[in-house]
Amino acid sequence: MQDLDIYKSNYLIIGAPNSKKSEVSRELSRKLNYKLINLDRTKYAFFNDFTDFDEEKYYSLIDRKGKLVALNYIHKYEMNHLNYVIDNMDLNCVIDFGNTYLIIDDNALLNKLKLFDNIVLLSSNNNFRDEFNNKLKRNKILEVLCTIKVDVDNKSVSDIVKEVLNHKKFKDVL
Repeated sequence: MQDLDIYKSNYLIIGAPNSKKSEVSRELSRKLNYKLINLDRTKYAFFNDFTDFDEEKYYSLIDRKGKLVALNYIHKYEMNHLNYVIDNMDLNCVIDFGNTYLIIDDNALLNKLKLFDNIVLLSSNNNFRDEFNNKLKRNKILEVLCTIKVDVDNKSVSDIVKEVLNHKKFKDVL
């Protein structure tokens, strides 16, 4: 088990597609001088180095059976990736969850997520909201674990980051 200070210092950023996760993650990591980890950008390197993931099979499933079947295939690899990132993270990281890591069905992983002080949910009323909300309903625990919720509509990335940081300061005072 990681030192608890690691869970307390790091930020997890989750949200629907087009909720500015990547931009907010980049700006937050820059402002805090934290390491940025983007799960969507690092997963295929992890899959290739540490798993038997078959990228051709994944894309073939999309073509033959649809995206939902392909997402079910990739899910276990993504959970392994998320576990690996959390088990090997350092102090002072911002982790951009990406779009496909919302269904957490691994109890050990959920217990690790409960240790985080800064799980940020970026909410938006964009076109993908219904799909995103359906995923959150299937995994209500992830929404409950969010300690900071920010509505991103009509806000600049800078304003969103300020809101996240102000929420953290307020929480630390309590």
